[in-house]
Parts: sequence; C-alpha cells; structure tokens
Amino acid sequence: MYIITINEKKILSMVLYNYNEDSIFLKRSKEIFSCLDIPINHYWYPNCHWTNKGALINKIIKEVINEIDYFIFFDGFCIPLNNQIYHWIYSKISDNNTLLGIADRTDNSLIELKPSVKPTGHIYAGMDFLAFSKNIYKKCIYPGFHETLRAAEGEEFSIRAAELGFNITLMYPTSNFFVKDMSQSNILTSFPFNFFMKLGYAQIYNNIIFRVKYPRENDSYLSFIRFTELFLEQKRKQLKYLT
Repeated sequence: MYIITINEKKILSMVLYNYNEDSIFLKRSKEIFSCLDIPINHYWYPNCHWTNKGALINKIIKEVINEIDYFIFFDGFCIPLNNQIYHWIYSKISDNNTLLGIADRTDNSLIELKPSVKPTGHIYAGMDFLAFSKNIYKKCIYPGFHETLRAAEGEEFSIRAAELGFNITLMYPTSNFFVKDMSQSNILTSFPFNFFMKLGYAQIYNNIIFRVKYPRENDSYLSFIRFTELFLEQKRKQLKYLT
C-alpha cells in the first residue's frame, strides 16, 4: 500500500473501482496517475450495487485509522490533471477542520422515501472525490459512508460536519461543456481551461480534477475515452520534449 507523506503527515489515497464498470476506467486511471508520477492505490471491489462502496470506505478507514492522518478517495472515472494535486488537497484540509469534496446532490428517490428528515436537494461533499483528516472524522464521531435513515450514501459526514460547525469545501465545475464537435488541435490548445468533450458530457474542477458525470451513459463513456487519450498524448509529448 502506497502512503504519501507531506510535512511528516501520512496520507492514504485510493481509487475505488467497481467491478461493474468497464475496465477501461481502471486502465486509463492507472495510466494517468503513472504518467503524472502520482502514487496511488487502486482498489477493485466486487459488488452488484453502488451502496457497497460506502461500506468499503468504512472498512478501509477502520483498518488504518491509527496509522493515517489524511484520507483521499477518487472514483474510477475521476482523475487528477496536475502532479501537485496532493499538495493542493493538503493545503485545503491541513487545518483538520475541513471536509473537501465534489458537490453532490441528494437523489430524488431518497427524498421521496425520507421527506421528513432529508431537505429537498441537499448538496453535500460526494464520494466521486473526497478528502479529509483523521481529526475531523473523529470529531464528527466516526460518520459512516453507507446510507442512513437521514442520509444518502456518503452524505452523513457532511450533515454531521455542518451540525458541528466544521468547514465543508465543495468543488463545483470550473469548466462544464457539451460540445458536439471540436478539433483535436483546439482541444489541446485550450487545455486545461475551457475544456470540451467531443462526444459527451464532462466536468473539470478547479482545473485540477476531471470526471465524467454519468459514466454509464454512452456519451460520457466516449468522453472519458477521448479525454484520456488526448491528455496522455499531450503529457507524453511534453515528457519526450524535456528528455
């Protein structure tokens, strides 16, 4: 298991990959982390439903919480764009009072099931990308990442953090475009600002994280493939030029 160290603090960073997803997500994720020289742990989990992901995070944290100071979790369709990402994340959560994550919204079906305890459209730090310290996790009384009576999967942490007055830093898209046709040259010259997708829907957050919003949809799947191809091509050209 890779452990990252910044300022003598130990950080566990993991990509959680569902067996039900196409293996191209895992393959490209590994290629990009490697190309950017970012150490990461890729973890496959076998299941038939997304809710098992929360239970997996609970298990991982329980096993290593005595040895780790900070936790970072990526989904398989969420990738970094900069090799300084860990330092950027650390700068956001090193106060030990901040929960950092991509903004997610309560699922409408869950709202209908639990109208008395769940505010409509509650926005919280979702699990596509999530980072936090051991200290805030403990101060929030070890919140579970599974679905609860009042929370969707992963939402309970944000609810408790808000109730206890901690910081919740939500990441929103800084580029969010649906472009039906754009030449490769335009894509490369505009990267990473005002990015594209040639055949689908994708988002970039703070110019440092990329994800496809609906990975099971064909357009999003093709967007991920196209984006990662161009990103790797560009980075490899840069490395070749430097050598």
